Amino acid sequence: MTRKEFKKKWGNISPDAMTDKQFVEFKEDCFSMYEEVGFTTRFNSPYDDYLWHNGMTFKVLRRATTNECDLEALPIWLVEFENGDTAYCYPEEICKAEQKCPYCESKNLEIAEDGLYHCKDCDRLFNDEDITREDLRHKISCLLNGTSEEKPAEIFFNLPSAEEEAQGLSSLEIPAIEKIFEMEGEGTMWYHISGEREDNGEDTWHDIDELPIKDMKGLLLFLRENS
Repeated sequence: MTRKEFKKKWGNISPDAMTDKQFVEFKEDCFSMYEEVGFTTRFNSPYDDYLWHNGMTFKVLRRATTNECDLEALPIWLVEFENGDTAYCYPEEICKAEQKCPYCESKNLEIAEDGLYHCKDCDRLFNDEDITREDLRHKISCLLNGTSEEKPAEIFFNLPSAEEEAQGLSSLEIPAIEKIFEMEGEGTMWYHISGEREDNGEDTWHDIDELPIKDMKGLLLFLRENS
């Protein structure tokens, strides 16, 4: 079922006004519509429960049933992540039809060539990895700006402990990151590796977008614990 067909069939009736039979049919059509539009290539959840899985690839195993979830909560799918973990996921976490533009928050999107999204409001192209990165940048920015009364914000920190590493709470691959810096108004964020200097003796700074997604998640988790 296409989005247009779904809207034509159900657009003028509230779920609260449906009969039990209609509600079951409505939920079945929700499944069909989302599956017709397709699933994202990477998991992106707005909820904290699966933050560490954001940016991971996944495969959809099957639809969830009413033996596993309440009918009201459907549609939900059981998925398996690239690391072998499984989870029940909502449309906003894995369905293309529910994605938002990471730059202007609009849902007025179309699927462009090569699987890219095109935002009709800000006229930008992006992919699923861009959604993950922008979400992490936003969360890190909020924590950075909470550490200082003045902007731009800067924070010094120690790395997660060996125990935290063993628990899978972080997978930082750059063990000497010492500072993070955000430039107000420019939308840029930088990190400094301890001991790195320019020829003039000043600190060397790297764009945070150069970090692997898993390291950005490690930074976010550490900042949440220590800010």
